[in-house]
Amino acid sequence: MSRKLMAMGWVCALGMAVLLAGCPKKEPEPVPPPPPPVEEPEPPQEVPPPPAPEPVDETPDPLSQDLVTAQEYAVRMGLLGDVYFD
Repeated sequence: MSRKLMAMGWVCALGMAVLLAGCPKKEPEPVPPPPPPVEEPEPPQEVPPPPAPEPVDETPDPLSQDLVTAQEYAVRMGLLGDVYFD
């Protein structure tokens, strides 16, 4: 009977050791650092007005017209000698 009691004591001791070792206590969470101080925003800066738009060229674009007119313009200006548009 003494052997059974001794064996049962060892089994209980090992069981308790497993239970106690298997449940470690959690460490408390560290305290978060305080937030940085709020800085004052800079005063708004004045933005210079946009530059004036460039003047628009009033001369018509000869290439926006029909092909015959574009060819005549190119020959008259001396840009091309023989040009044929299909």
